Amino acid sequence: MMALNRLISRQREQKQKRNRGRIEANNGWIASSLAKRNRSPCRQDINSHGGKKVRYPGPDLPEDIWRHIHFLLPMQDAARAARISQSFRSSWKCYPNLTFTNETMCSKEDLCMRTTGSNVIRDYNNKIDHVLRNHSGAGVKKLRLEYYVIPHDAEPYHHLTSWLQIAVTPGIEQLHLTLSPRDATFNFPCMLLSERCHGSIQYLHLANLDLHPTFQLGLRTLKTLHLYNVHITGDTLSAAAAQVPGGS
Repeated sequence: MMALNRLISRQREQKQKRNRGRIEANNGWIASSLAKRNRSPCRQDINSHGGKKVRYPGPDLPEDIWRHIHFLLPMQDAARAARISQSFRSSWKCYPNLTFTNETMCSKEDLCMRTTGSNVIRDYNNKIDHVLRNHSGAGVKKLRLEYYVIPHDAEPYHHLTSWLQIAVTPGIEQLHLTLSPRDATFNFPCMLLSERCHGSIQYLHLANLDLHPTFQLGLRTLKTLHLYNVHITGDTLSAAAAQVPGGS
């Protein structure tokens, strides 16, 4: 909440005519509202009586400020706010930090267990698919994705390929991709890195996949490269390491 308080403070300084006492009271309202997951978020756009629009009961901040506040929320809280608020639903389409892991998407199940059934993994994948299909693909800065292969699936990586095409966009700075099980045979689409984020990607973590670029990736902004259980040739590995000037 420290970042949120600093943001509101700067807004108050820019608008000196605003009543400072009222702003401080409303700022407290924002903090308490955002902290309560099971209650309405800080803004409601549609009145339940007749569908009429109502304004924020909190500070009258510009839309870009509300969007910035929305982006400060953890992904689960941001999704809850988007389900209720029309304006937050709009900013949700370009939410910048996407984290799809066992903990964030399927916390009641351990997808790494051998006893996990196909239906559980399919439900996990469907949740991710729903989020990304409603994302514009713009504005993603960080993508962390744990992909679990459905046993005996005829097209095990169909979802994964389409998700990467949506989320790996110009401007992305961090990409963390891990596949399960360890013997997955997904060939990472290097073309995405070369064509879309060669001028922005700074952190790249790949695990349990194949990496066989047929061209120079040209990742001039890359600072950190982590490869775990990645099938890659020695020449390709040397070329990949050369992409990280002074990095790790």
